[in-house]
Amino acid sequence: MKLKLMEGMYHVCAVAGAGSDYVLPSLEDAKMESVISLKQGKEHADLMYAKNSVVILAGETNKLDLSLERKVMMMQEVKISNVPETVTGVSVTIAPLYENLCLDGMYSGINGSRTVTLTNESGTGVWKNTDGIYLLEASGNTTVTVRMTDAEGTKSYSYSFSNGLKANYRIRIEGTYISKEGILLSGTMTGAEWAGERIISFSFNEDGSSGTGTVPGGENVIEGEAPVAGTMYEGCYVLSNSKNGDGSITVVLMSGKNKFGLQFDAGDQTSVSSAVSQAIAELAVDGIERWRLPSLEEVKAVVSGYDKINKVLKGAGAETIVPDLSFFYVTDEGTISSYCVKGNPDFGKATRLRAFATLIFKQ
Repeated sequence: MKLKLMEGMYHVCAVAGAGSDYVLPSLEDAKMESVISLKQGKEHADLMYAKNSVVILAGETNKLDLSLERKVMMMQEVKISNVPETVTGVSVTIAPLYENLCLDGMYSGINGSRTVTLTNESGTGVWKNTDGIYLLEASGNTTVTVRMTDAEGTKSYSYSFSNGLKANYRIRIEGTYISKEGILLSGTMTGAEWAGERIISFSFNEDGSSGTGTVPGGENVIEGEAPVAGTMYEGCYVLSNSKNGDGSITVVLMSGKNKFGLQFDAGDQTSVSSAVSQAIAELAVDGIERWRLPSLEEVKAVVSGYDKINKVLKGAGAETIVPDLSFFYVTDEGTISSYCVKGNPDFGKATRLRAFATLIFKQ
């Protein structure tokens, strides 16, 4: 396009893919923070975005090139295999997701979600969806929830991992139902060359407990003032307190107690997940849901700051951190491992487990 402009500095923003399915700001009202939102009942398109600045001087001709970057990920395929004939419905939900894109290229709204209803391929035991659904990035620690419905009702199985889903990835989720051992669900995200590949894998069993220490439940959104980092909240240590773009505050909690003596087959992640899930359920605090294992970064933060943390834990009558021991954590690939600051960590009965939870406080 060509424009005749007065002298000055201009910020040029380009949004590709935001067609008639979106609510766009008017020319008169457009600001950098203006929101581009989906109309009710519509689906995201392949949104791309670019921004640059240019100084216009009298008598000069300027040419500005904009390189677009993708602002969405694509859920390419969701498939659950070996589903019993008695099941009448299967769906998969991903949350939390950003809700909108702004003219400055930032996201807004942190409580979005997307549920995909799978279709039964008659006679095969396979339920799937291959529509290629575009989603905005995850707004925090991501939870994948599978729901299966039969004559007795609906069972939900959830798994959370600390690194959220990012734009420019294609997501493929494949699960297999195993009646005695539960469901094994794995996913592969394949992005552009610079993004590489990442595997997400987790398991959950018939009684509804989830893999890698996730407790199925709600969104942990709390009305009120957020506790300060380095204090206690509901018997738990507040590991971090960070402000979000919408004014809400994300708080990460660590349980005041720990568990050890877990019994599992170290070479079998399903066995490890089952033992860890049971232990986390025992550490969970009433009123707070979606307890999980920490990430490696969170474990390192606890061990490196143990002296300061222990002073707070002692004052509250909670169990202190012994820094030289080994601690469970969940890897970026979704597997359960252990960390010890001295190296050569234990992975067995001596390994300590602390449960973590992420809360969002809104005033």
